[in-house]
Amino acid sequence: MRRLTEFFSSALRTPFRLALVSLVLSEIIALGVVYVVGVPEIALLGAVIAGISGFSIAYATSQSSFRYRNEIEEQNIQLEIYQRELQMAKGHLEERVEERTKELLIANQQIQNSLEEKDVLLKEIHHRVKNNLQIVSSLLYLQSRRIREEEIVALFEESRQRILAMALVHENLYSSDDIAWIDFSNYVQKLVLDIAQIFEAESGKVVCEISIDPGISLDIDYAIPCGLIVNELVSNAYKHAFKDRQAGVINVRMLTNKSGEIELFVTDNGCGLPAGFDPNHANNMGLQIVHMLVNQLNGQISFESKDGTNVKILIFATTTKKST
Repeated sequence: MRRLTEFFSSALRTPFRLALVSLVLSEIIALGVVYVVGVPEIALLGAVIAGISGFSIAYATSQSSFRYRNEIEEQNIQLEIYQRELQMAKGHLEERVEERTKELLIANQQIQNSLEEKDVLLKEIHHRVKNNLQIVSSLLYLQSRRIREEEIVALFEESRQRILAMALVHENLYSSDDIAWIDFSNYVQKLVLDIAQIFEAESGKVVCEISIDPGISLDIDYAIPCGLIVNELVSNAYKHAFKDRQAGVINVRMLTNKSGEIELFVTDNGCGLPAGFDPNHANNMGLQIVHMLVNQLNGQISFESKDGTNVKILIFATTTKKST
């Protein structure tokens, strides 16, 4: 029985063997019919026809099945080849991506190092500019000590204060993490403190209040002109607003309006502007500087003498940012 099973198993492996087995089975069945029916000629003829037909059908069927199986095997082989090629391409792609990633990381690091070097250089430049301005201020101070006329000494002192106001901008820049923007509130605090120390002896109990919108920052092109404007207006208030009084208040405010424009206010509760005085056509050098700087900033300036002096400056160019 085992041998018969092996025979049939091996016979089914090729189309010819399968057809041959079908022919043998057909002949066996035909002989059985001859034995039962008892008409050997007719039964034998039928058996031969049945055997040939069975052999032909079995051979054709098995041949078609064999070809189909070969096609599937060829397709499987081709598929395995494609899979290997795909795997190799994937490996090459991963290697290329890894190499490119390393190259980008190196390039980014080089850019970062370059930016840090530039930041250091810019801070060094601001530091040196500040030092040079302070040297100029010191030279003016030494020169003023050789002068006896109080009016000329006062002019020297005003020039020194303007130079120090510019130096303070550069000092804030090189000491800040962001060398492009200046925290104007912090800058004005230091600037007004310096001005107050200059006029401390003659200003008595004059107080300067500062109100800058939190986080407003200016770039250097606007910080220096705005700082000089504040310096001139606050200095004028200290010198002229409280001549007949022992106390008073100077207020410095800056805000950004709904249109994104800068509004700067410098007010005091002093004696106000003299009768007939036109601040827009004054010979006062400080006010002339203020008008020149406002024009430089594409701004507008207005004066009002009510309960003191109120100066409003509107700057149309929006170069502020909100610190986060």
